[in-house]
Amino acid sequence: MEAIQSTTVADRSWQRFIPLTVLTVGAMVTTYVYLNSLTTTAEKWSNPQYSHGYLIPAFAIALLWFRRDSYWRDVVEVQITGAAMFVIGAIAAAIAYNSSLDLWAIGVPLMVGGGVLVAAGGMPLKEEEISASAVWTGVGLIALSTIFRLGSAYYAKPIPDMVSFVPCLLGVFLLAGSWKLLEWSWPAILFLLFMYPLPDFVER
Repeated sequence: MEAIQSTTVADRSWQRFIPLTVLTVGAMVTTYVYLNSLTTTAEKWSNPQYSHGYLIPAFAIALLWFRRDSYWRDVVEVQITGAAMFVIGAIAAAIAYNSSLDLWAIGVPLMVGGGVLVAAGGMPLKEEEISASAVWTGVGLIALSTIFRLGSAYYAKPIPDMVSFVPCLLGVFLLAGSWKLLEWSWPAILFLLFMYPLPDFVER
């Protein structure tokens, strides 16, 4: 009887990490889907006016990290896995940048996924913290971002296409199943808006 209870507790403990898996994979897939837009955004950072753009993603990850103590307990294995993913992704991106090897599409999503794992620090949610309303709100945000992106492509407006990454990422965090995730992450995700160039009509 005790063995059965122990197995059940272990299974439920493992299930608490499903939201973290959904979040990490979702962030990586979103990064991959938006890779062309993100690459275009990064190219704008060569302009001295937007040279701060290189720092924004790092600051966003750091903001998630510093806010984690209020929400999650650290799980060392999760953070080590995230750090390993980030390093492998950074190496792949560096190789892609300095050679003809097409590793950029692998390296950047790995860096994002690793950064999320390190910043979250573990994030085991309780069952009562999982909310269907959060999941469906996340689905809605992702759908709206997709529609917005398609409209931007139709009207050949690159800036809105780039910026739609932010609400899509908010949707991914909600898709993991908890309003607590949004409470933790929204300042860092909205901070990403500062990495984008201003629309042409503003610069004129």
